[in-house]
Amino acid sequence: LSSGLMLIMTLYVFSCVGAEFIAKEPWEDEAVAALVQTHFNSLPHIMLSLVQFVNADSIAGLYFPLIAQRPALSVYFGSLILLVSLALMNLVTALVVEDAISSARMDDEMTAVYNKRKIQQMKPHLSRMFRCLDKNNDTSIEINEMLERIREGIQVPQDLKDYVTEERIVDLFDAFDLDADGKLS
Repeated sequence: LSSGLMLIMTLYVFSCVGAEFIAKEPWEDEAVAALVQTHFNSLPHIMLSLVQFVNADSIAGLYFPLIAQRPALSVYFGSLILLVSLALMNLVTALVVEDAISSARMDDEMTAVYNKRKIQQMKPHLSRMFRCLDKNNDTSIEINEMLERIREGIQVPQDLKDYVTEERIVDLFDAFDLDADGKLS
């Protein structure tokens, strides 16, 4: 919205400048005078004509005859092309970047939802696994107790086989040890 507003304001300012330096000046060549009369006779017509610069829609037919007769207008048309093109390019770039950020945010949210569902599905298996790992039945497990049971070849539920390995067990233990007391309960 702000980029579009900036583009309209830029076209308006250039239309006002064009009305002063192009529309009010006498033109010797009849073809150029007709071009000025068609495209630069009022502020709305000037703005509409300058919209061609946004799309680069046959703009050479508009600026070439005018610059040929008055080379100083190359500053006007050159800056119009640069400003409008840059504003439009920034608008498109901003939209693409915003869309990419939005997609990444949605991907992160979807991953979090997926992980939460996966953990919910794994809760019964984790509870059974916890009971199996608690060798001395004191309702708490220490890391050494957990490693010992894994090395003994405890039966790991199929859904947990990828997660409960000797290499990953320390990471899992640290993730579940919320109070960092070295015990899971």
